[in-house]
Amino acid sequence: MRTLLPALLLFAVLTGCEQEDAAAPNGAPEGAPEEVIARCGELASAIEAMLGPKFKKPVPVRLVDKTFIDGFARETVARTVPKETERRIERLAVRLKQIPADCSMLETQIRLLQLFAAGFYDPHRHCYYVIKGKAEPGTAGFDVTAAHELVHAYRAVGGDFWKRVEREQLIDEDYAIAISCLAEGDAEIIGQTIGDDRPVAEALADAVDVALHAPALVPTALAMPQMRDVPLVLRETLVTRYYIGQGFAAQVYRSGGFKALAKAFADLPRSTEQILHPEKYIGPDFDEPTRLQGGDPTKALGEGWKRLLTNTMGEFSLRVHLTEHLGRKHATRVAEGWDGARYYFCEKAAHPGSKERPSLFVGLVSVWDSEQDAAEFADAWARWASLRDDPKAPREVATKGADRRVATADGVVVVRLVGARVAVADGVPTGREEHVLAALLAARAK
Repeated sequence: MRTLLPALLLFAVLTGCEQEDAAAPNGAPEGAPEEVIARCGELASAIEAMLGPKFKKPVPVRLVDKTFIDGFARETVARTVPKETERRIERLAVRLKQIPADCSMLETQIRLLQLFAAGFYDPHRHCYYVIKGKAEPGTAGFDVTAAHELVHAYRAVGGDFWKRVEREQLIDEDYAIAISCLAEGDAEIIGQTIGDDRPVAEALADAVDVALHAPALVPTALAMPQMRDVPLVLRETLVTRYYIGQGFAAQVYRSGGFKALAKAFADLPRSTEQILHPEKYIGPDFDEPTRLQGGDPTKALGEGWKRLLTNTMGEFSLRVHLTEHLGRKHATRVAEGWDGARYYFCEKAAHPGSKERPSLFVGLVSVWDSEQDAAEFADAWARWASLRDDPKAPREVATKGADRRVATADGVVVVRLVGARVAVADGVPTGREEHVLAALLAARAK
């Protein structure tokens, strides 16, 4: 349902060129060569010429290697995600069979950063890091990458959206994802324009057009050879958000140019639903997501249970969750009726000295735009649950009244449809179904 690295690192993997790394003696930051600093200064001036003056002083530029990326990523995660939360996130992904038990989400993401990143902006230190050997001044690759990251630095001046991403990712991850999608789409359009040697108007028109069509390129991007051994949930999270962010930013730009983009950073998108459907942010049909409170099933599960995680689950995350077993088109169609959702991950420890594994429960309560949307989602989640253990040998889905029921290797999954709401109880203890479903459905809009 989520990854570990904050958005500034997640999207760094796709901002650079695929070139051979230069050897470096260690991972310590070095002063960048004069030509790199000078070119970054010229690009920063070009950004201000396009968007208006804002930089009060030059953005510091440092030269680093892959070793630095490793240390920087770990330091960032340690600062923003408690270690116990990190472990719980991985346990949830394993429980849902999104990743194998021996997969480290953090190590996988660091490996991809080291493979793809050519540079990244660190809002914590207000510094732009250039990766040795990835690009050189004078090449299109360098200009586009540096301009992209310097746009992040520009937007960060006087703004707090990166802090919001770090703060919200543990509270309302859908909001955090939406903010990061805007930031990356905005930086990509402007970076591509500035990195182009054609007249600005011509380059900008092409950059916007490419961005408008970017979401359709997701399947091709996910098929990169370097990504083949990466679990789908990580590929989707790392790659897809980057492309849908471009599509959103392009639509915002078309609605009012750079003023509209600047306004979007002051009035941030509320949900990935708005990112995926820009008309729900830009136009008269503005759609405020339903934020759910209550619904915690922990007490209803019985004695000995404790909650490990809870967070929002937005349209994007639901789409990603369903894609692996239901396919992209089906998952996209089902998720489109989303209006709000919250998940809970709970544990009951095994008895001391027992060889039994802890019991794990996943609960979800969701609100939909219509009863039909809710019914489609209920059917889709039950179908996904039936395929989770073995896609080649689906488990039976038993439908009775408002419930869909699937017996899986991790326990019974019950999906209950009540009007435009759906509750999911995955691994519910025997005899506690009604208590747990009632607790989930007791969630109300804030």
